[in-house]
Amino acid sequence: MTETNAVAPIGTTVQYLLLMCCMMKSVVNAMMGELDTADHFHQRAHGIASWSKRPFDRVAAAYCGGTLMLGRGDPSAAAIILEEAFALAQQHSIRLFVPMIACQWGLAYLEQEQFDRAKKILAEARHGAKAIGYKSTELRASIYLAFALGRIDDVHNAQIMLQDTISAASQQGFSGLEAEARFYEALITPATNRDNRAKNIRNLQASMAISSRNGANPLLLKAQALFNTLFVGEEE
Repeated sequence: MTETNAVAPIGTTVQYLLLMCCMMKSVVNAMMGELDTADHFHQRAHGIASWSKRPFDRVAAAYCGGTLMLGRGDPSAAAIILEEAFALAQQHSIRLFVPMIACQWGLAYLEQEQFDRAKKILAEARHGAKAIGYKSTELRASIYLAFALGRIDDVHNAQIMLQDTISAASQQGFSGLEAEARFYEALITPATNRDNRAKNIRNLQASMAISSRNGANPLLLKAQALFNTLFVGEEE
């Protein structure tokens, strides 16, 4: 699994670096819809964690495993994996992973339409990410939290949160998060009048353009499907 003469930077090990690379490659490939590749790197991360038995390694492997389950459309299995990973990360004070895992865990409940439970988890994820300065996770948690709010009839505050997230993501170069936030704003904004439909279509066009450039196929397909629904409504 590693080069014979591989040398890790001072303070790390070759196995640690390999684990982190496998975890990140698994997560990225899952988000791009390349699930076989994501599974390959998850299995490598899981193998390292099983060998080392270090809590950090086990949490990292579980994080990418939960993300993979979300990519496979199995939020129930993802929630189980991520809940266990979250508990382990808290038990061993692995602060880096706590908000990241909570964000995906909340998404797993969103996809099961357990909005109140998701809201609580995502609010904690957002607060935790902000506390350690993890901006990308803070923005992602804000997106999912806004969606939860929108689904429990707090659409106005959800829209404000998403608009703030779109602005921050655009200004700070998080294009993938901007695309995701635009998709969710279109998803929660009622297409009850021409202005709302026009705004939703603009958001979805931007989301599709960014997702296409980034190779984020799952988000691209979801945005296209919603766009087609709204476009038919506009034509009618």
